[in-house]
Amino acid sequence: MQIYIFAKFHALEGKQGEAAQALKEVLGPTRDEPGCMRIHAFRSIRDGRLFYIHSKWKDEEVFENHAQLPHTVRFLKSMETLIDHAFEVNRTVRIGRRLEAPAVTRDLPIQWLRQAGFVDRRCRLGGPNARRTPLA
Repeated sequence: MQIYIFAKFHALEGKQGEAAQALKEVLGPTRDEPGCMRIHAFRSIRDGRLFYIHSKWKDEEVFENHAQLPHTVRFLKSMETLIDHAFEVNRTVRIGRRLEAPAVTRDLPIQWLRQAGFVDRRCRLGGPNARRTPLA
């Protein structure tokens, strides 16, 4: 079962630049791992010392493996000196329907596209620029 990880940490005063750099350095190797479906890092707009990591994994086993890899261990070790609280990580599963639009819409059933608001009953997607053309 796919799992989603939400990690949160708050950098020490004056250490937010180092924390951001550590995040940038770990994202690439993590994205290259088998089983990592996506990973993104975020910084709060209102509190520049507050950071989040959101990632999606094939299953819990591959995430467990990720936690043992050298780049992850280095990242966690470096963050210990940069944050003002314990590193907070939550493993979650998705609930509800998928609402995000897939990258390739031409393979989706027209009913899903209509429900999601991409097309209406009188039109369909067509052409290389996904132009709207009347149904015959």
